[in-house]
Amino acid sequence: MEDEGSLSMGQYASLVIGMAITSFLSILGSVAVTRIAYLKLTSTYQRFLFMLSLTNILNSIFLLFHQLVLPESPNFYWAVGNAKSCSMAGFFLHFGSLSVAMYSCYLSAYFYFSIQSSPKRQKQPEDIIGFWEWCAHLSSLLLPGGIAVAAAVTSNINVD
Repeated sequence: MEDEGSLSMGQYASLVIGMAITSFLSILGSVAVTRIAYLKLTSTYQRFLFMLSLTNILNSIFLLFHQLVLPESPNFYWAVGNAKSCSMAGFFLHFGSLSVAMYSCYLSAYFYFSIQSSPKRQKQPEDIIGFWEWCAHLSSLLLPGGIAVAAAVTSNINVD
């Protein structure tokens, strides 16, 4: 009899294969968006989109492989990792998902300011957002990095 909370081999395989397929498709889409955005890095919108796509690629890569680097356990059929590889995967998953979320928020703010500005108003969205764009980039990379480091250092990243 299996543990009450564990998945059967078929359920686990479906989960891992489904996650691998969606992560791979996300990587392909983000690579395409990154290539397009890289050609026009002159606008704030393109820079936010470029960085959002880069962080999404990183996050998707670790989502693709994180089931394999978990510590060996009867509940994780294909896991070949240990506690350190689990912490490493958790670090990058925390960093990637938080960075993607923050860049999505900043892109939403860009669209908000784009809607609020009209040709009659003096300030355009590039003027408003350009003022705090570098703060947005720094906070989207340093804050998730700091949270991920703090979680890893305090041993808050584990399988449970």
